[in-house]
Amino acid sequence: MRESDIRWKQRFSNYKKALAQLTKFIEKGELNELEEQEVIAVGSS
Repeated sequence: MRESDIRWKQRFSNYKKALAQLTKFIEKGELNELEEQEVIAVGSS
């Protein structure tokens, strides 16, 4: 198997994990104080 094929699979796997985390976060609903601060900090950088 070529190196580029492996990298593609790793990237896709990481994408799916990140998407699952984002979905879980969105479904949670309300943010606690620390989560709100993180959203503000990331959004302003």
